[in-house]
Amino acid sequence: MLERLNSAISTLQQEETTLLERKSELDQRASELDDALKRVRGALTALGVSSTGKLNGKRGTTKPSPVKTVVREAVVAVLQTSALQANELRAEVERRLRERGYSRMGLSLRLKEVLSADEFEETPAGYQLAALHTTPRTEAVPVFPERVAESA
Repeated sequence: MLERLNSAISTLQQEETTLLERKSELDQRASELDDALKRVRGALTALGVSSTGKLNGKRGTTKPSPVKTVVREAVVAVLQTSALQANELRAEVERRLRERGYSRMGLSLRLKEVLSADEFEETPAGYQLAALHTTPRTEAVPVFPERVAESA
């Protein structure tokens, strides 16, 4: 009985070694193909042609990621009516961006960047436009001493 068990273990270990060797060879070949694919895609990009997918056969999203200005526009539009808590604001901004054909890729970071700007403030009622809570500032007209001296 012990002899049959040792024989089975030995057979399985040999099979494992064989499979690991084959896997290593295939991994090496896949790495070579990935490198070749990167070179071809680099050449296509240099010629102004976009590639059609990701490595490893995974397809990327066809929707563009929202940039900071697009996220800011959505936040301003949402906050025009009332203050919103962070999760409500994110959901509404996400909905608006989805309607405009954007993916959610990078939205968290862009939203964080946008909300850190001075034009937005977080209050107990939620995020709101800072301009709704402050009085308008009057900007002083700068005086350029060299121009004053020239006109005198």
